[in-house]
Amino acid sequence: MNKPRIFISHSWKYDDYDKLVTLLDGRTYFDFQESSVPATDPLFGSDKAVWSAIENKISWCQVVLLTAGVHATYSGSIKREIDLARSFNKPIIAVVPFGAERTSSLVGHATEVVGWRADSIVAAIRRYA
Repeated sequence: MNKPRIFISHSWKYDDYDKLVTLLDGRTYFDFQESSVPATDPLFGSDKAVWSAIENKISWCQVVLLTAGVHATYSGSIKREIDLARSFNKPIIAVVPFGAERTSSLVGHATEVVGWRADSIVAAIRRYA
């Protein structure tokens, strides 16, 4: 089986990104390729060069995961990543953080919204990848 190629939206101020990667990595039945830009391996260069690299990563992926905590509403970079995903017709899966009472208004851009459960996230990725 081919490994799904995913891009996880960025919000390094919050640890949702790391938690989501850890959750997916912990599933022995699910293997994936990630094209995101983690804080441990940031992109450098001009704003134009960085966004060009992110655009390439999103164009390569099959699915974009959006961590849908309320903080995402205020992230300009997440909004820009959503715009890129939409321009490439990439499905966007919004993942609602565990225990969240409110979510980002950006979930309205999602192809599908799932809860913070590995099985739900993996199933959604498999539906679109």
